[in-house]
Amino acid sequence: SSATDHTVLRCNMKRELLHALAAEPRSHSEAMAAVSGAVTRRDETDSGAGSGDADSPASFRAVFADVLNEVGKQKSQGSRSTGAPTYELKAEASDEYDPTFFHLRRHEHQHAMDTVARLRRQKLSPPGSPRAGGNSKCLPLVTPPPSSHPRFVSCRLLLHLPVMDASIRRALLFALTGGNWLPPDE
Repeated sequence: SSATDHTVLRCNMKRELLHALAAEPRSHSEAMAAVSGAVTRRDETDSGAGSGDADSPASFRAVFADVLNEVGKQKSQGSRSTGAPTYELKAEASDEYDPTFFHLRRHEHQHAMDTVARLRRQKLSPPGSPRAGGNSKCLPLVTPPPSSHPRFVSCRLLLHLPVMDASIRRALLFALTGGNWLPPDE
């Protein structure tokens, strides 16, 4: 259905745009080019890409505009700037950055991680004080994993049971201590 197509298109587009803006600020056309190239590659590989409403260029532009407003903000330019306006990543969207995202090169990931670290510090500190609270909280580098496909929920739940964690820990401890069930006394 077209609503599902819009949801999948929106998720793919958000992920691509978020990482493109994390790497560097981009103009509207550069952001559109980065997103459209990646989204069309995914749509070609999807078997469910029908000829629905989500495939029309007007629909693509509308979804892109919504996603751009959600994850990006227009960068403030000086009064002398005559170039196209550029967009940068919003601080609220910086938590969704994935350092293993495969469409960015290594140097782009390095820039993106610097940007994300700056945005996370900015998000933590109050607007009145530029450095207050900036280093008082440890922030994770990786976000929680996305929700899994319904077929794999039971496997994911099985892997994260406390009993499974304890048994894996016990087996690793057994292997590490050379066949002893308890660590050696020191």
